[in-house]
Amino acid sequence: MKHPFFPRRLAVYGAIALLLLLVLAAEAWINRQNRSDTALIARTPSSAANVQRSPLRVDTQTVLAGQQLYRSYCATCHGTTGRGDGPAMQGAAPLADLTPRVQPGVLSDAELYQRIAAGIPDTAMPAYAGQLTEAQIWHLVAYLRSFKASPVVAVPIPTFALTQTTQITVPTIDLAVELPPPFPDSAEPLPPLVFARSGNIWRSDGSTAEPQQVTQFAEGEYAGQPVYTPSTGRVAFVTVSPPPITSTSPLPASALYSMKLDGSERTLVWQADEGSLYLPSWTPNGEALYVMHNGPQNETEENFDWRPQIVRVDLLSGARQIILDHALDPALSVDGRQLAYLHLAEDAYTMSLMVAQADGSDAREVISSNTFSALFAPRFSPDGTTLVFAAIDGPATDDQGFPGSAANPWVERALAWLAPPVAEAHGAPWDVWRVNVDGTGLQRLTDFYEDLPMAAFSPDGAEIVIMAYGGMYRMQFDGSNLRRISALGDHGAVDWIR
Repeated sequence: MKHPFFPRRLAVYGAIALLLLLVLAAEAWINRQNRSDTALIARTPSSAANVQRSPLRVDTQTVLAGQQLYRSYCATCHGTTGRGDGPAMQGAAPLADLTPRVQPGVLSDAELYQRIAAGIPDTAMPAYAGQLTEAQIWHLVAYLRSFKASPVVAVPIPTFALTQTTQITVPTIDLAVELPPPFPDSAEPLPPLVFARSGNIWRSDGSTAEPQQVTQFAEGEYAGQPVYTPSTGRVAFVTVSPPPITSTSPLPASALYSMKLDGSERTLVWQADEGSLYLPSWTPNGEALYVMHNGPQNETEENFDWRPQIVRVDLLSGARQIILDHALDPALSVDGRQLAYLHLAEDAYTMSLMVAQADGSDAREVISSNTFSALFAPRFSPDGTTLVFAAIDGPATDDQGFPGSAANPWVERALAWLAPPVAEAHGAPWDVWRVNVDGTGLQRLTDFYEDLPMAAFSPDGAEIVIMAYGGMYRMQFDGSNLRRISALGDHGAVDWIR
């Protein structure tokens, strides 16, 4: 026989359990916000003495800006991956290896800031406070957090002090969540690709032959973001390098080039001594390029308030036309009729995925700014009906990657808050998604939590190749048969040769 007070007690116990769940969820949410690099925090840089965490939101813009600064000022000593293997450090002390120092829980953002700004006594690390602004140093801190840990358990690290050092033990790093990958490694050859790796442009021809390096830039200059056009057989790419001696700005210079697929006939298209160029895209006839330019629009603006623009550059005349303001990551459809891009909102970090006519008119929103925490590098399918892009977070999905699972979204969100954090590359895991240009058919294609993956369709649209920090990947257009085809990755981007 049921106790007469059983239903009431059950309700009370249920209420207590629900309250406890809410408290735990709130606490977990607060902890996640405190440790999440993508949490919304103050946008205006302030003195490192007053903050322990970076005042910049770590999103695509921040990481990429930090990457360019790092390559211009740091890679010569610390190497492209932060492991201290730069050409200037041959035979030097292992202090140049940054990877154990930038892992969570070792040094705070403020301590990293101070090391960059004031240097480290009795080492080759100089002070950059006189060369870089506060905003630029915070961008460097954001990029340093992208470095994965070396398989080291403990390393002595001197603290930032003028007269003494303290031994800091790096916590044991469990790499089991990253290695082995949750998908098979494949020994298959790379498809015909052009890609950037270690600051130079490479190509593979689809055979078993090793990829060929087709550029050889001088020390301090780094190439990336290659894109190929079959109309002329040329490759466009951008470079970053230290600012010229005559420059009054400490920011790296950036240039846009085109060349033949074998690296010959290299032509300078646009030298931007102030501001960065990023992600070029060809017009169908190969006579013009669309590229993002992120730089000051007048002499009174501060560096961290630069306005990203999409600019069309005519290769014959060199004439430049601004297509869109507050826009980045341009991609033209194969027929040249559509332009996909990311619109940067007035808050300077929220982005939405847009599609417009090639001249920037008739813009329409494909994915709203509240769908993902960050977006990166949209690319069209060959038929122009679908976009593939990288993103952080996003809606809950079913087993096929489509949003709208049958589970209660509030329960899923509570469970997500309570779940242990995933080991992440720079505090925020990226995955590859696709969506129809009319905004329908959103689907998550990967579940590998990579670092700034860039995806490109095969010429027939049946496959997708991805380049990310952890390697190069290949899969079917629907996300099936995902496998890693090379363990050598980079942030340099990739394009499938058509």
